[in-house]
Amino acid sequence: MVRKVNTKGSLWSNDSATTAISFAVGIPLVFAAVGVAIDGASMTSMQSRLQVIADTAALSAAHEFALPKVSENAIKSVVHANIAAQSPELVVQMGQSLTINKKQAAVRLELTYDWKPRFGAFIGIATVPLKVSTTAQMLSKPTGVCVLALKNRAAKGIHLEDTAAIKAESCGVYANSNASEAIRLDKSSSIAAKETCSAGGIFMKSRQAIQPEGLTDCPVTPDPLANRASPSIGSCDHNDLTISGGTVLLSPGVFCGGISITGSAKAHFEPGTYVILDGPLKFADKSVSTGTDIGFFLTGGNALLECVNDATIRFSGPESGELAGLLLFEDRTSPVARKHKINCTNAHELVGTIYLPRGALEINQSATIADQSAFTSIIAHELILLGSPNLVLNSDYQNSAVPLPEGARKPGSVIISQ
Repeated sequence: MVRKVNTKGSLWSNDSATTAISFAVGIPLVFAAVGVAIDGASMTSMQSRLQVIADTAALSAAHEFALPKVSENAIKSVVHANIAAQSPELVVQMGQSLTINKKQAAVRLELTYDWKPRFGAFIGIATVPLKVSTTAQMLSKPTGVCVLALKNRAAKGIHLEDTAAIKAESCGVYANSNASEAIRLDKSSSIAAKETCSAGGIFMKSRQAIQPEGLTDCPVTPDPLANRASPSIGSCDHNDLTISGGTVLLSPGVFCGGISITGSAKAHFEPGTYVILDGPLKFADKSVSTGTDIGFFLTGGNALLECVNDATIRFSGPESGELAGLLLFEDRTSPVARKHKINCTNAHELVGTIYLPRGALEINQSATIADQSAFTSIIAHELILLGSPNLVLNSDYQNSAVPLPEGARKPGSVIISQ
């Protein structure tokens, strides 16, 4: 008997077998490809995370160079603490190599980590060593604001004449005006500052008048005290107070009509806030006025500082409280560009910040001003020096009980350099 062979059924059976075999062989390869892709993405993510950790820790450490005295141990502690804060679960497993270059104010940080792939074990890969490195450098240290002229359009935000001089060798002098003569130095006047910067231009008779060379087209510096609250004003404690002789002890309060210390009077101001309302804060003749931990708030008509003749003033600003750091605070509702004057011969100690956001500070006396102060910061609408005064603005903030107000310091520049 001859049997008929079912050729169609045989072929179908063979194809099915082949497909099954191919599928069985391909499954591991597909899973392997998927596993490699997942591991690759995970490894890339971990590499990126390590780089962010390294960059952030190095930048944080480089800021330590802003301190007057910085130790390598302090920098190492900052790096370790920063890494631990970012990745507490990885810090024990990571290797760290830190190189500190004090001369260049730079730190180089290298991190290593043995990353474990999830699927690598199936193909014999237990760990993959990862390594990242970064260098952070402080290009410039924080600079205290010794002078900031807030005038933002017209010329002569800062104006010096004759032989007037500003010496601010450890802090900066800034003008916000975009005028071509935002800073103007006439005749033989000069500025020696850590940095002199104008949002507009600078006019001077000699290229050597500003040392080091002044910068133009600088970014405008917003008023760092714009949000500082004005002190409260109560009822009058005194009216038109004038002292022309003898020795007096003054207490904080509201002085309606102002305070005038004249003749040969000696006045000592006890700690606290003195509100000068609708009258001058005047020191004249051969009077002597002193006070520590005090602040003057000038508000209302004719509330102007005036120190003239041979008067002596020795004041140190508030160490705490509503006027902390502010020796003089002018009401922001005052008329623009009215003049406050330091034209007396003995104003050597003015510790703190003189804040005149609407007024001009004029100094016109052949004398040295503020040179015995730990620091003096002037933030005013305008600053005018006439004649031959020598305005010395120190910046020994750390050794002063009077704080530098928050914001009255331009931050240093720290970058990732590599």
